[in-house]
Amino acid sequence: MSKSTKPSKALVKTDVSSSLSISEIKERLDNCIDLYTDLFCQKQEVYADGWIGEIKGGINCFADAFLSFDDIRTDLELEAPKGLIFAWYWDNVENQGKAINYYSYIKGLRISDIKPIEFECDNPHCEDGFVETPYGHVYGNAKCSVCEDKRDAE
Repeated sequence: MSKSTKPSKALVKTDVSSSLSISEIKERLDNCIDLYTDLFCQKQEVYADGWIGEIKGGINCFADAFLSFDDIRTDLELEAPKGLIFAWYWDNVENQGKAINYYSYIKGLRISDIKPIEFECDNPHCEDGFVETPYGHVYGNAKCSVCEDKRDAE
């Protein structure tokens, strides 16, 4: 095989991947997801209500909080304090329009730290004005060309 036709490392099959079927790999993944979920439930002292839409590894409900598997995994792997994930979840629910990811919350960022930058729109046809957070979230009438010009100028 010449250098130009050599497959990348990501495409090279391993002995394990060559010997397993998709259903066997899925079973292993499902088992890992179950282990993470069980550990999370033990740590947080909650019960899992079930995967939404029966999509294991998607969104699960715990004590009225809908959490993604990625957030569950992050909570365990970063050894976040017990209950922090629920404080983060409800902080995001109670502050619609301002949201932060769980990783940033674990690292200390809080929604109260997000200060919007406000502009007054000079366009008399712009009813909602324009607000942008430092994280790029745009509220109000984002389609107003005057607002967009002010945002781009900043």
